Amino acid sequence: MSRALRAILEASGAGHGDRPDLGHGLDSRARTGFALSLLGLDRLALLREPGLCVSEEQAQNLEAAFAKLAQGMSPARILGRREFWSLDFEITPDTLEPRPETEILVEQAVALLADRPGARLADLGTGSGCILLSILSECPQATGLGLDLAPGAVETALRNARRLGLADRASFLVSDWFTALDQQNGRPRFDLLASNPPYIASAVVDGLPKIVRDQDPRLALEGGRDGLAAYRILATQGQDYLVPGGAMVMEIGFDQEASVAALFAQAGWRPGVCTRDLAGMPRTWVMHAGGV
Repeated sequence: MSRALRAILEASGAGHGDRPDLGHGLDSRARTGFALSLLGLDRLALLREPGLCVSEEQAQNLEAAFAKLAQGMSPARILGRREFWSLDFEITPDTLEPRPETEILVEQAVALLADRPGARLADLGTGSGCILLSILSECPQATGLGLDLAPGAVETALRNARRLGLADRASFLVSDWFTALDQQNGRPRFDLLASNPPYIASAVVDGLPKIVRDQDPRLALEGGRDGLAAYRILATQGQDYLVPGGAMVMEIGFDQEASVAALFAQAGWRPGVCTRDLAGMPRTWVMHAGGV
């Protein structure tokens, strides 16, 4: 038994204009694209075959997915993957869902490595590996190490590296920030440290939008009482793992430009540039090893 895909889309609200109540605020076109992605079809499938039919099992899976959308689940969480830096990343309950604004961090990292073709970098709190692997995709001679406290995140990042053809230049370790590096023979040093650490104050996490609070891992969100716990570790320990002239690039919260700068200045770092996102909010800080 088969069912017409268009009928399923009509029932979901696709084809009836904007019906945010039927699908996570997605408009008709986006819901259609979401359904085609679930089916493993490209966006031209319905144009090539307007009467396209799917099996009863596929139809039931689509209906269940649209029900999850209506309940507030992220489309990427349902699909189990998210595009970032024009690459496709698997995401799991152990990883953050990559956000477009984090691509600013990748841009900054690639610029910092432009004159270091054989650079070695480390990504602290790697999650899905999207930051590290995106940087490596732009720096073909660079190698990188991703560290994360969650074993499931490390496993996800490794799968992404393999699928993207970057596993020969990327490795991953379970680590509480720098801890695993101290257990190796000789302290490794890197040209660049990158991190999108948890930076939301503990008291604020429960008030976040449901799509973030209930679907992203709390471990990757909560930054302690003032949201700065991870930055204190990065500031006080990071220079021990950098080569001379090395740097760190990190994402920050919208209200943390001055507080993060103060922490790093106190630890002897030299400030680089704080980059703002499209909304004009501070998004990344670059810090250079060594004093002024």
